[in-house]
Amino acid sequence: MSFSLAFGIGQRTVVNSLAIHLTLPFGSDVSLLAVKGKGMVIPSLRRKESERLMMLGSLGKLYTLGYPVDWHQLYPQAGNFVRLPSYPWQRQRYWYESVESQQSRLGTNPLFPNLAESDRQTLIEQLNKSGRFSESEMKLLPKLLNALFEQSEKQLISDSLPSAFSVAEWMPTPGEIRDAVMPFVGELIPQPELLDGLESLSIDYILNAFKEMGWKFQQGQRLTTAFIAEQLGVVNQQQRLLGRLLEIISEVGVLKGIGSEWEVAFVPEIQSPQERWSRLLIQYPAAKAELILLDRCASKLGKVLQGT
Repeated sequence: MSFSLAFGIGQRTVVNSLAIHLTLPFGSDVSLLAVKGKGMVIPSLRRKESERLMMLGSLGKLYTLGYPVDWHQLYPQAGNFVRLPSYPWQRQRYWYESVESQQSRLGTNPLFPNLAESDRQTLIEQLNKSGRFSESEMKLLPKLLNALFEQSEKQLISDSLPSAFSVAEWMPTPGEIRDAVMPFVGELIPQPELLDGLESLSIDYILNAFKEMGWKFQQGQRLTTAFIAEQLGVVNQQQRLLGRLLEIISEVGVLKGIGSEWEVAFVPEIQSPQERWSRLLIQYPAAKAELILLDRCASKLGKVLQGT
């Protein structure tokens, strides 16, 4: 097994064959020094990795570095080059940026090399040795450096925001969004009558659930939640739900709480929930989703309480 080392793409190529051993990095450095230039180490084989995938990856690396790869030799089948999509916010095509291009754009020599490595303490020591600052002024240097770094980061962010977050041409203006939404606002805001209707429908479902479980209300009868649960066969996991349902029907006057007991204030007239449900759907078609959801959940209350 060997490694191919490509050096000096575009001007000079040197290929060295190196065995896999611990001195590989040293061998690469020697080869680079021999050609007196910069280079890129590109593997052709790697232990426990697919040979084909490694070669394709290295070939792609050469291509991004500017080497003229003949892709038709590698893939002789008919095909066309396809442009990669644009970055959505920066409005530019994707392309690999070479090291040289990045260095010319960002610069290669920072004003303070130590600061690039976040070695602020070294800078403080250098300034202290210069003798330009008094002892009291030196105590302020760490805070001043931190403030300068923070301000520099904020400035870099603010400078890059306008181009990165420019408004896309296809995005509608706030006024256009308002004009498009206004005709539907009336349908989105629930009407008070609808809410009252949903409350009444919920009561119908609860009373109908007690009826399906075989319960009959008798005026003046006093009962505890535990007794009702035992008589109706409510499972332990749903006894809390039973207590809440009893509280709901007490809010409309069917039951009256006396201490830890419930007293039947009057015998309600139990109607089919489907009749009220159909009327509400005809009257408020925009609330179809809410009505369907309520029916699917509440129509099975009896079975839920009994765990069936």
